[in-house]
Amino acid sequence: MFSPDGHMLATSSNRSVQTWDARTGQLLDSFSASSAVASLGFSSDGRILAVSRAGGVQ
Repeated sequence: MFSPDGHMLATSSNRSVQTWDARTGQLLDSFSASSAVASLGFSSDGRILAVSRAGGVQ
């Protein structure tokens, strides 16, 4: 999922989430969730990334 301004990309794989610089492809951050990631969503200003998982929102 791209941030609203298109500068960041958020991806997930099973129990992990990664954020990337969309221009350079550089990994910015990564973290683990306690259960499988169901969906990702950026706030309208792109400052907050919401992660939903089987156990709720993280």
